[in-house]
Amino acid sequence: MASTIATSGTSGGKDNGGGGKNKVVEGNWCKNRSTDEESIRNACLLVCEGFVLGTAAASYTQYEILIAVGVTLVVTLSLTLFAFQTKIDFTGCGIFVFVSLIVLMLFGILAIIFSSKILSLVYSCLGALLFCFYLVFDTQLMIGGHHKYALSPEEYVFAALTLYLDVVNIFMYILSIIGSSRS
Repeated sequence: MASTIATSGTSGGKDNGGGGKNKVVEGNWCKNRSTDEESIRNACLLVCEGFVLGTAAASYTQYEILIAVGVTLVVTLSLTLFAFQTKIDFTGCGIFVFVSLIVLMLFGILAIIFSSKILSLVYSCLGALLFCFYLVFDTQLMIGGHHKYALSPEEYVFAALTLYLDVVNIFMYILSIIGSSRS
C-alpha cells in the first residue's frame, strides 16, 4: 500500500514511526490553509510564470516556439503513458531527483561563469532530462496505486501544479536546446 504524502512545500520528510517505511512530507504553512488562500497563491504563481515564459519566448522565432511545443507535447504524452504502464516505481527516488536538481543549479552557475555555447547546450540537455524524470516521478506520485509513495486525493491542486511546472520546465529547456542550435 502506498504511503500518503501530505502537502509538499518542503523537501524534507519526517519518519512517523512506521519503521522508516512511511514518510510524510509536511509544511507548517499548510496546516490551516483555506481554499481561497491556495487559489490566490496559485494564481499569483501562474501570472508570474506567464511573464517569465513570455519574456523568455520573445527572443525566439515563432517557428522555434512551435517546434518546442510539438516536441514537448510528444515527450509529455510519451512519459505520462510510460509512468502509467511501467512496473518500475520511481516514487522512491525523491532524494535523488532533489539532489540532481541542486547539482543542475550548481552546474548552471558554472555555465554562467564560464559562458560557452557547448556548456549552455549541455546544461539545457541535462535540465530537459531531469525534468522528464520529474514528470514521471510526479505522475507516479499522483496516480498512487502500487507505488511506494502517493499524494492524497485532497492534494489535486498541488499535483496539477507540479505537473504543470514539470511540463513548463521541459518546454523551456527544449526551447533553449533549439535556440542553441541556431548559428
